[in-house]
Amino acid sequence: MPHSAAWKNLFERVGVETLRNEQKIYFPRHFLLSVFENTQINLNKINSINFNYLIIMQITNIFKKLAIVAIATTMTVSVSAQYAGDKAIGGNLIVGTGGNYSHVGIGGKFLYNVTDPFRLAGEFDFFPKQDYWSWWDFSAYGHYLFPVSDKLMVYPSVGLGLVGYKFELDLGFLGKASDSGSEIAFSLGGGFDIELTSELTLNIELRYKFIEVGDKIGHRTNLAAGIVYKF
Repeated sequence: MPHSAAWKNLFERVGVETLRNEQKIYFPRHFLLSVFENTQINLNKINSINFNYLIIMQITNIFKKLAIVAIATTMTVSVSAQYAGDKAIGGNLIVGTGGNYSHVGIGGKFLYNVTDPFRLAGEFDFFPKQDYWSWWDFSAYGHYLFPVSDKLMVYPSVGLGLVGYKFELDLGFLGKASDSGSEIAFSLGGGFDIELTSELTLNIELRYKFIEVGDKIGHRTNLAAGIVYKF
């Protein structure tokens, strides 16, 4: 049998297909193809992956219910308008899904109104390691704000950014398989702002990301909800 270092080099170059505990393991070399294309990973952790998926779906349903309740409360008090030069900072809880993988992450953002309706946003999101993968997303977005009611604004969103990833799998005596890198990402989506006070706003946004993976285009969907502080 080849030395474990030779196995490790093989894993990192072309992936690995082997048997462990009478179960087939397959993982490709490149993270994004694993996340955005069809992937087979039959490990002992498959039950935990399914369980994590159910938890994330529950969080998504909570976000949806929160949005419905929040919209229903926006019809009474007048909203402070968005003006050119307005600035705000905020934080997000994010659910990201793509292929066979779902992650929960956190993010921080800065918003600036270039004109009254046009707003720029810079955001950094981080998704901690889960099921061998961790990744981050640094993107800039453009929003065009439309007032719907006294306390509610909706907007379409377009963005461009960089997605970074890291994969790590311990193969015991065979060593470790790992990969990392970054790719350009383009996003389309939309969201809404609901004023809670004159300084605090609830923001919910859905983004559909297109990510270049070699000669292919992968995709990922992010649902983010957070609080923004205007200053």
